[in-house]
Amino acid sequence: MTWFVDALRIVPHDRRVISFKAGVPYTRGFRTWLDLMEHYNRHGAELGARTPQEYEDLADKFLGGPGTASTHQCVRRNGDVVRYNPITNELGILSGAGVIKTYFEPDPNIHGMPTNWDYFKRQCKGP
Repeated sequence: MTWFVDALRIVPHDRRVISFKAGVPYTRGFRTWLDLMEHYNRHGAELGARTPQEYEDLADKFLGGPGTASTHQCVRRNGDVVRYNPITNELGILSGAGVIKTYFEPDPNIHGMPTNWDYFKRQCKGP
């Protein structure tokens, strides 16, 4: 198997993550480097992340760390954890295996629901 080192992880040639960054204390991080880059490019700026690692750290803390009084959480039938904080307008989904699936600021103009709270409730039901 061919290995290479990128800025974040040691990964095999097919980009499946083998060694997760030791600095992500709460979750297993994103499934692959490509998943991280895709989500960072789509959502990093809206969350104020300047680097992919900063974006992953924010997602890790939000999804795996202790929630605040304003953080709402549900667990889907498949074990995914959906978290939403209406004060900070953060929403994220963590797989039952502890892998970050997504982390972003929801927007009714994009998701089409009347409010972000409605979107969160819909996400609780599953994809």
